Amino acid sequence: MGRRRGQRRVRALDGDGGQLLLLPLVDRLGRNLLEGRIVLNDLFQRDIAVKVLEGIAAGEHTERSLILDLALALSEDRRRDPRPPPAR
Repeated sequence: MGRRRGQRRVRALDGDGGQLLLLPLVDRLGRNLLEGRIVLNDLFQRDIAVKVLEGIAAGEHTERSLILDLALALSEDRRRDPRPPPAR
């Protein structure tokens, strides 16, 4: 199955300090807030850190946080809104 236009690959690294999942954006974790939170909980229980490269949750995370939940909620909201983003 091919990737959609603009979709970037999700990468997992196994470094000296443990495993790290690299994501371009938090919304790659799931289609909605609940699914994303379930995936995050599973990753953190398995001691896998998550590094987000772009967006409001950019940075390395080793536990759930408010900013991750907000980023997932915003992603879900954007998916539901059929209007295209405003031109800049």
